[in-house]
Amino acid sequence: MLFRSAAVAMAERSLASKQNHSASDLLWFGQLLARAGKTDRATQVLQEALDADPSQPAGWMAMFSTQLAAGQRRAALKTLEQAAEKLSPPKRQLFVAQGQEMIGNLDDAERSFREAVAAAPDDPGVMRSLAAFLVRRGRLTAARDELQAIISVPRDDPAGLRAHLWARRTLAEIAAQSGQIGRAHV
Repeated sequence: MLFRSAAVAMAERSLASKQNHSASDLLWFGQLLARAGKTDRATQVLQEALDADPSQPAGWMAMFSTQLAAGQRRAALKTLEQAAEKLSPPKRQLFVAQGQEMIGNLDDAERSFREAVAAAPDDPGVMRSLAAFLVRRGRLTAARDELQAIISVPRDDPAGLRAHLWARRTLAEIAAQSGQIGRAHV
């Protein structure tokens, strides 16, 4: 605990030396405070980060997860609603999906992941989010379909290539685990 207190003090000195704090500075500091167990101060700083840039899901997720970890479920649900109002598609749907998954509303989470794919059908990162969710849930048949969809789209951009390689690797892992190597089609 002494290390965490020293880290918080060092971070406070670092921030004090700057006139203006960016949303990313505040996000970093808020997360540090949360890890140090200073939940009240963390939520204040994370709110400042959200006020500085409400368009970034990372700030909303930090606030949501801090509130959830502190047992403040009602506040976390309110944060989920506020983020849904502030974020644009597909960030909105992805954030809601992740939040719903974290609180155990898995059907709602899947619906939101699918809405994100519908909002950005050509975004390999969004497609990957849905496929990863299905894998985590053990819904391997549905996951295979999503992984094949990622693989079937030719990609030249770095994000697309990473998603393509991830999908091939994940599909091969599923096939190996299930003993169905011939069904991998990678």
